[in-house]
Amino acid sequence: MKEENINIIQSKSGSSAEGVFCIDSSHGAALDSPSGTTGCTVEHRKMAHGVWMRRSLVSGLIGSLLLVLAMLAAPAKSSASVGIFVSFGPPAIPFYVQPACPAPGFFWTPGYWAWDPDYGYFWVPGTWVPAPFVGALWTPGYWGWYNDAYVWYPGYWGTEVGFYGGIDYGYGYPGRGYYGGQWRGDQFFYNRQVTHITNVNVVNVYNERVVVNNNGPRISYNGGSGGIDARPTSAEMAAARSRRSGAVSEQLEQQQVARNEPAQRARENHGKPEVAATAMPGEFRGNGAVRASR
Repeated sequence: MKEENINIIQSKSGSSAEGVFCIDSSHGAALDSPSGTTGCTVEHRKMAHGVWMRRSLVSGLIGSLLLVLAMLAAPAKSSASVGIFVSFGPPAIPFYVQPACPAPGFFWTPGYWAWDPDYGYFWVPGTWVPAPFVGALWTPGYWGWYNDAYVWYPGYWGTEVGFYGGIDYGYGYPGRGYYGGQWRGDQFFYNRQVTHITNVNVVNVYNERVVVNNNGPRISYNGGSGGIDARPTSAEMAAARSRRSGAVSEQLEQQQVARNEPAQRARENHGKPEVAATAMPGEFRGNGAVRASR
């Protein structure tokens, strides 16, 4: 495994650290556990645990410098990305009405529960963002059960939709694939059966029926107690291995604004966020903000 694919991450619950893990960021797969001895190399395990074995031939100065480097390698605690482990799963996916597509060329990215060490789970509203490139498709992130905890596998842009845990995010994301629209050459066409299209300027449309789950809670995590029992297909695994890119700036802005809104936190809204979706990223006020319906 290439060294650049290893990230050092730390899990926190409240204010006390629970464990450190190694993550293969190229595939979003956990490689080691707090007490495990397989997966990562010896050097990576030492870095992940923040401990370098003192040896008689290594001076105190070099040891101090190595500790500093290990601390700098750990991401900020507010980062909601690969490497976050939580002992309990997030609330169900709330029901909400998708805001209308603002203009041609915008792509729907569904809402999800993110995690912050200080605030716990918080809802990042679904929103419309400009497609980052022709042929771009969004694979949503998801929470998956691993080593007695839930780990977050972040979403990504690619030319194919990969595995997103079998989670029914709605509006074209029923658990596998994407049915809210499709690229035809350099033009994106919207499926009116599951996508809210009222803008008269959006003329590239078609109709394809998709089964919609409007009854009962939509489980928001894969595996574990009560989680979705789904595994990636060979095609979804190939999508994860193909060329891809992470969230665009508009998506990162949406997450940051949601993190700072107390009404978005599960401990405050009990699974029914104040803003469930927005017409544009960061638009948490006014007509563009949509509340959870139930």
